This record gives sequence, C-alpha cells and structure tokens, in this order.
Amino acid sequence: MPINPSKSSNSVKVITFGGILILISVLISIVFLNQEYSLLIAIIVGASILSFFLYFFANSLNKVMLQDKSLILKNNMGKIEIAFSEIKSINTLQPTAITMTMGSKGFFGFVETKMDGTVSLIKNRKQMILLTTTSNKKYLFSCDNKSDLVAAVSTKIKGNTV
Repeated sequence: MPINPSKSSNSVKVITFGGILILISVLISIVFLNQEYSLLIAIIVGASILSFFLYFFANSLNKVMLQDKSLILKNNMGKIEIAFSEIKSINTLQPTAITMTMGSKGFFGFVETKMDGTVSLIKNRKQMILLTTTSNKKYLFSCDNKSDLVAAVSTKIKGNTV
C-alpha cells in the first residue's frame, strides 16, 4: 500500500502559526481587561477558538494511500475512500490562487467544500491534484510526489476499464 504524505507548504505553516499567535494574544488581552465579565468572555471565546482549531485540524489531509481497489484520502481524523471503479479522471494542476467562498483560508491548509460541491483538502498549492468521480463529485487535494500518484491511479483506472 503506497503512502503519499501531504505536507504543509511554508505559506500554510505561516498562516497556521500566525493565526494561533493572533488568537492567543486576543485571549490574553481579554483576560487582562480587568472588566467584570472578561474571564467569562475569554472562556467563551477560547472555547469557540478551540472548536475552530479542532475542526480544521481534524479535516486537514494527512496522507493519500493507495490500496488494491481504492484510493484513501486520510485526514487527521477520518478518511474518504474512493474506489478505482468510481474514478473518471485524475490530473495534476498548476499552482494557482485558490478561490474560496468559506473555509480555512490556509489555516491547517485550504479545507472546504466549494459551491460546486468540490471537496478541497490542499496543504501545498504546488502539489495539487484534481480527481473526478463517475458521479461528477470532485476532490481537490495535494500530496508529495503528485506525478507518481497520478500515474499509479491512472494505471489502476485503465485496469478497471479493460
């Protein structure tokens, strides 16, 4: 079972680290306001921020695995399994700006579901892959060695159609 890790690009690392620092500084400033409700507000804001962190961390792509009959997009918590018989096409994409309607905006990667239903699990925009299923569901993700992965999946797809 070949495993292709999905490592974060430098921009994703900077956005994630910077976001965490900004949010921690906001919490500290709320606590030191010395207002009557500042501790309560800090707890509520802190719980909201923690749930935000956990959601995007849990949905962030960890690795892409090839099995005998399927491709697995393994998140930090959970996975998406796509049978090779359901894959219509897989292609590499050139680095580009990612349009987002709502999502992580680079925090733990570019994690979202786009308006057209495309699932985006990108941690490095230079390593993007677009996979389309036979039901026209699209998955936009990244992994190291994207060319090797696309070649391996393309071979499996051709083996299913013959």
